[in-house]
Amino acid sequence: MLKPPNTVKMVMHAVCLLLNKQPTYVPSPDNPKIKIPDYWESSKKLLKDKHFIPSLLDYDINALETKTVDNIRKNFISNKKEFNPERVNKASNAAKGLCEWVLALDKYEIVLTQVRPLQEDYDKAQSEVKALRANLKEKQQELNKLSKALAELQDRYDQTKKKQNELEADIDLCEKKLIRAETLINSLGGEKIRWTEAAEELEKKIKFIVGDVMLSAGTISYLGAFDSVYRTKIQKEWVGVVKKNELAVSEHYSLENTVGEPILLRKWTINGLPSDAFSRENGIIIDKSNRYSLMIDP
Repeated sequence: MLKPPNTVKMVMHAVCLLLNKQPTYVPSPDNPKIKIPDYWESSKKLLKDKHFIPSLLDYDINALETKTVDNIRKNFISNKKEFNPERVNKASNAAKGLCEWVLALDKYEIVLTQVRPLQEDYDKAQSEVKALRANLKEKQQELNKLSKALAELQDRYDQTKKKQNELEADIDLCEKKLIRAETLINSLGGEKIRWTEAAEELEKKIKFIVGDVMLSAGTISYLGAFDSVYRTKIQKEWVGVVKKNELAVSEHYSLENTVGEPILLRKWTINGLPSDAFSRENGIIIDKSNRYSLMIDP
């Protein structure tokens, strides 16, 4: 459309103003040396833009500037004879829709002018509410920290109290144990002599432990396969050799007294082991050997 009707140009001029499109400067018909603003050239570029329709659909109606709408009212809408949908429709059906869009924004701006102060008050109130909520959140966080610290202190107090009760119970138990120990010591006073004699006897046996263990190891390792007579003979010879090498050995050495366990020996006897010394020595040899022992059944 090289020479559009004035109504179409008016509508597109208003659209350009609302979309904040700048005019194109063209030579003046009266004086080509002078360039004048022309919104029709900008309108043709706008109509060719593929984003034109989406820009109308996504137009931010709440961002309408009163100054812009007043300019459109003064220069276009006030001319109701030319700037109305019926008149524009005679020139272009598409321009009619744009004219209706401009008129709708005009009416919306009137409402917006009345609502905008209320919206600003509402936004201000919302901002204050947001600040109060932020302050409330901050106070709530401080309260949570204090509550957490209080809970930790309460937990520490409970643990300390529990430990105190446990210590008091331990003290009470220790006092009772001390009383029982004193009673036991007093009642066992008569055993002191026997314990002293047993300790002295153990001190004497310690001197012979190396020689006695050496003889016991030899008996377990080598004498299991022999009868009691030969075993006794060899043990006596070994005792002489040990003494000759200046190792202390018990005067009446025996395998049973050195490595025998009285409780285990008693158990063997209950289970049928003969109670003679030879059978008991055989049992000890079998028990202490790392390998199966060759024994003579007496």
